[in-house]
Amino acid sequence: MSHDKHEAQIRKKLISGTKWAVAVRIATQAFSWVVTLIMVRLLLPVDYGLNAMIEVPIELLMLVSTLGIDAAIIRFNKRDADELASSFGLLLLVNAALFVVVLMSAGLIADYFREPRLELLIQVTSIVFVLAPFRVIPNALLDMDLDFKLKSQVELVASVISSLVALALAVMGAGVWALVAAILMTAVLKALLLSYFRPWVVRPSLKVAPVTDLLRYGFVIMVGGAVGVIAGRVLNLLAGPHLGAEVLGFFAVASVFAMLPMSKVMPIVQQTMFPAISLLRGQPDQTKKYLLKSLEISALIIFPLAIGMACLSAHVVVVVFGEKWHAVALPMALLSALVPLRLINQIFYAPLNAVGQAKSVLIIHAASLLIFAGGALFAVEFGLMGLVYLTGLSVVVTTLIAIEMGRRVFSVSVRDLLWAVTPALVSALIMGAIVLSFERLLVLEKG
Repeated sequence: MSHDKHEAQIRKKLISGTKWAVAVRIATQAFSWVVTLIMVRLLLPVDYGLNAMIEVPIELLMLVSTLGIDAAIIRFNKRDADELASSFGLLLLVNAALFVVVLMSAGLIADYFREPRLELLIQVTSIVFVLAPFRVIPNALLDMDLDFKLKSQVELVASVISSLVALALAVMGAGVWALVAAILMTAVLKALLLSYFRPWVVRPSLKVAPVTDLLRYGFVIMVGGAVGVIAGRVLNLLAGPHLGAEVLGFFAVASVFAMLPMSKVMPIVQQTMFPAISLLRGQPDQTKKYLLKSLEISALIIFPLAIGMACLSAHVVVVVFGEKWHAVALPMALLSALVPLRLINQIFYAPLNAVGQAKSVLIIHAASLLIFAGGALFAVEFGLMGLVYLTGLSVVVTTLIAIEMGRRVFSVSVRDLLWAVTPALVSALIMGAIVLSFERLLVLEKG
């Protein structure tokens, strides 16, 4: 097959898969947003604070649970039966060990956070490690085939059912257990649906030799991801015992809703960018073009939503969340205003990993970790707002580092980035100015 035909095939499958991913993701997230907004009114800040404490060990170890094998399989386009068998066997072994470790250490984690309720919550949540090996390999195979249609459909079904279960439990007064149930139900459904619609299970093998290269590259991916998760959760880890579950709950909800545009759009972008750029490696012009186009399209969606949230957070919190969440308004506004920088930062992660520059992503995450770890205990002296200001410092510094990495690896200049986001930035600022003007007029009329 000629180079042009191969590239055309990749483009066709990518466009088709992306259309499905976007359509299904929009439907999924529209439903998820409604459920989340209802649950915020039903649950208390302390429930979200406890959930944030659970996420610290679980999210970190979930990255270890994959060994980075999924990314390595995609990166090197591995389909050999022996390699998949060895990968599956190692994943089973590692996740069984993680399950036991979390189960046995739940009491110590609860003691650290000074929250006895955490012990049983963490023990129950540890079941996700038992299920992890059954979704890692099929997900990687679907990404290699650019089959985002099936992957999106699985995510849609899992998200809708788990959200409904969580909502029902919240209505029944289950509190934080509603959030835990959503995590478990999502993991169970994804494992079952992927195994059914994408049969792949092979007899596991514990031979390391067939996957040595995968483990070597996957380790760098895993470490980078682990450092990123630690950086994202180190505030919860260090501030939690000092500020308590309620304040941590305020910060968690402010962060979640400020990041809603990113958290709903970026998974689609990252899902398509990594396998696509892996296939386009060796074609720097095409890679750069695809990267900037992804940034441009993402910005057109994310910038207006983020700026709109920053402008309207005070009204959104009171009207939608309820009076018990009034302390979230200003933190959510400031964190929302940082989202455009976060987008420019994160747009480089998948491309860097895809072209074998995982160490660059590790450096970005390490910088964030150093800022959070170094400033967390100082930030807690200023309470909730101290966590917000420290987050802002981290976002600015890591974005500058990411831009420099993009310049070195992809020859993407600051001018290229500004040109890509200009339409979104201009429209978002105009919209923000209009919103604030109307808000000011309403205040004057009431006065």
